[in-house]
Amino acid sequence: TGRLADLEEFVSGPNHADIQKIGDRCFTDKMYEAAKLLYNNVSNFARLAITLVHLKEFQGAVDGARKANS
Repeated sequence: TGRLADLEEFVSGPNHADIQKIGDRCFTDKMYEAAKLLYNNVSNFARLAITLVHLKEFQGAVDGARKANS
């Protein structure tokens, strides 16, 4: 939980990681803040919306769902 800054640095740098897969694993492990950052990075708005519901960020979830449907 205290390593979100490291995660942000990781996804912003050049890497070959499968960020979607890592986001899914974080989501499964209930690491929703990390999943939020990763799904946002790969523009997976459907998964981001679900993650934001778990974080009780309901307006963001609605916005993400709208983007997923467009």
